[in-house]
Amino acid sequence: MQSKHSSLSYYALIVAAVILFALTVYRAANLSMTHDESGTYLFFIQENVMDYFHEKKLWKSANNHLLNTVGMQASVHAFGQSDLTVRLPNVLSGLLYLVSILGLIRISFKRWEIQLLAFALLALNPFVNDFFSLARGYGMSVGFQLFALYQFVLFFKKQQNLHLVLAYLGLGFASLSLFTNLLFIPACTAALWLIYFLDRERYKDSVLEIFATPIVASVAIAILVYVPIYALSSLDEFKWGAKSLFKTNINLTKDSLYGKAYLGGDTADILSVLLAATVMLGAFFSIFYEKLRSSYENHRSYFFVSVSFLMLIFGMICAYFILGSKYPDGRKSTMLIPIMALVIAYFFDSISWKHMKYITWVVSLALVYHFFASFKMGQVKEWWYDRNTKDFVEIIKADAQGAEAKVATHWLFHPTLKYYINTNQYENLVLQRYSKKLLSEEVYDYFIATGSDWKQLEDKYTKLHTDNHGMLVLKKK
Repeated sequence: MQSKHSSLSYYALIVAAVILFALTVYRAANLSMTHDESGTYLFFIQENVMDYFHEKKLWKSANNHLLNTVGMQASVHAFGQSDLTVRLPNVLSGLLYLVSILGLIRISFKRWEIQLLAFALLALNPFVNDFFSLARGYGMSVGFQLFALYQFVLFFKKQQNLHLVLAYLGLGFASLSLFTNLLFIPACTAALWLIYFLDRERYKDSVLEIFATPIVASVAIAILVYVPIYALSSLDEFKWGAKSLFKTNINLTKDSLYGKAYLGGDTADILSVLLAATVMLGAFFSIFYEKLRSSYENHRSYFFVSVSFLMLIFGMICAYFILGSKYPDGRKSTMLIPIMALVIAYFFDSISWKHMKYITWVVSLALVYHFFASFKMGQVKEWWYDRNTKDFVEIIKADAQGAEAKVATHWLFHPTLKYYINTNQYENLVLQRYSKKLLSEEVYDYFIATGSDWKQLEDKYTKLHTDNHGMLVLKKK
């Protein structure tokens, strides 16, 4: 009966994954472009990305996520320019992510409540889900990272060396998507080598691959990223972030909560403590509970993700104290979600207490409920203010009726306005220069502003449009 239930639940998860991917494609095609996406497109769509691997002077900021930029250029060149084609590399990364989730569940978990838990932890985080519909490196980062973890698990299950090669290829692509992922290479390598030394007889036929693959991959990726890392370090780009792992954990919890306060004002604090405690307990449980080695069939995979996670944390601490780097924060902290989710899933699966399934169901259903309560088709959390910028451009275009019009804006909207004016070839719309200062002295034909800007502008403009979040499209009196 359990086998039948797990098979049915797995097929249900396949259907859920198909629906999630369809939603990702829809959002990528219809969401208004966001601030950083627009900047990436405008700055790099015509650039030769290969030059950034060896020209330090080209690096002005970390906005150029290399693999995302290459993918964006290739997609636009192959399929033409549209919001969907600009975002297509991350959309496909979302597909890779979902396929990897289903693969991990298929080979790791037999109980249907654990299958649901693993899927909910990995696929139904609304904050992570956002980035598969956006042209930034974060979606590609977690997509390739989870693919790499899936390949490691396949290697431990099947002992086929191809999976080890694919795992490090995945880690390499994850690193080129987001440089913070470079820490995964030594972390996963340390875990791999530890497993080998603990069970040398089992892996005696794969000794060369176990040692050569990580070394070759590390040297190759080091050569590729040396100039970018050196350049960005010189610009202090790695000194942005959280000042402690505790703050990383709290902010990641807040972002994943998507503004929900289920337990009142202390929701984020309470759940961040529960999250940290569960992950750390789960990681150490796999290492120090000796009976797991003989009683839990997924022990090697569980041990691997746990040690990799702990080594990743150790690497972050070393980078903080030795190099002065900050801890991941905000969108960068999404890199922690896949490995933390796997630690929790394996932890819950390894506990033999008969009532554990009820706790698993409660957690799983809570995660499912939270996703549906938080998920928004028309906006993302990180760049929420740009949710209607595409519509604002069309409102101005229609009102101007082909006449030349000068358009000013609060700086938040400037990159996306420029993106749509340029890509739609609205030559009659002339956008002001970029300025962090609100240009309220000169009178423009139209002004896009936040609600808080209105007092400075009301003498010269009338409200042409107000969206449901208080953002304004103004027209001169």
